[in-house]
Amino acid sequence: MKNSVFIASFTLCFFSLWSTSAQKVNFKTQIWPIVQKKCLDCHNDQNKHPLKKKPKSGLQMDTPEMIMKGGGNGPIIIPGKPKESSMYTLAALPDDHEDVMPPKGELLSKKELETLRLWIEQGADFGVKLKKYEAPAKKESELNIYDYVSKKTAKPDAVAVKHFERRKFFIQPVQEGNNLLRIDFLAMKNLQKSDFDNIKKLKQQIVYLNFARTNIQDRDLVSIAQCKNLIILHLEKTNISDKGLSSLANLKSLEYLNLYGTKVSDKGIRALAGLKNLKKLFLWQTKVSASGAKALKLKNPKLVINMGD
Repeated sequence: MKNSVFIASFTLCFFSLWSTSAQKVNFKTQIWPIVQKKCLDCHNDQNKHPLKKKPKSGLQMDTPEMIMKGGGNGPIIIPGKPKESSMYTLAALPDDHEDVMPPKGELLSKKELETLRLWIEQGADFGVKLKKYEAPAKKESELNIYDYVSKKTAKPDAVAVKHFERRKFFIQPVQEGNNLLRIDFLAMKNLQKSDFDNIKKLKQQIVYLNFARTNIQDRDLVSIAQCKNLIILHLEKTNISDKGLSSLANLKSLEYLNLYGTKVSDKGIRALAGLKNLKKLFLWQTKVSASGAKALKLKNPKLVINMGD
């Protein structure tokens, strides 16, 4: 009798927990309050913003249609795939990560993150029929660098893309319908040779790589050097040293390089002198001296160097 009561109680408890976890997330009551509190200050319609601020990255989140449209970096939600949806993956980054969202103020709580993840996993249902959004055709003068480069670039190797998805890294086109890719390794410490082998298979498509706080080594930059269209490279808080920097000398498209908290010195950054497109360089907490930074800037007057001052 006692066993029967125990089994009945356990069964009731199990189905109660199952029904709670499987309960559908409501956009209006559970997701929209998060968006209002954590997103709209940077991603509202300029005409509705109290300070008339332009939405960052061209991303508006004040209506379901605008959320699904995404911004200048492409869609932020892939229904059913939270780990491919930047609305979730950027909010789930470590709190000291440069790309964590929101960049200022209170981050999403664990409960809010899980609610957002579950909502996207369930299909990102807004509870209303979305109005069809027709994006205006871009004039040739309005095309950005990603559009130009993408026109000359073949579609990425599907097997290589699948490799990064299987490894649970963040990989996504920079814009909807664009062949160019951004990959964020999400501060993981388990990078291996196969990851860099697959980077070489995507060397034409990759324009953004984020290795911040990963276990990337100097030898791995040989693979990165093959990404001739690379524009943004994060290497902060890694073991990269002068030895590795010499591999980056031929990345002529590079515009942004973050070396904060690495072992590089004046000797190493000399290899960057020929990167005339480089616009931003972060050298805070490195072995680079003020005179070394000044010497590099003389080679590239337009370069902005951040020494943490």
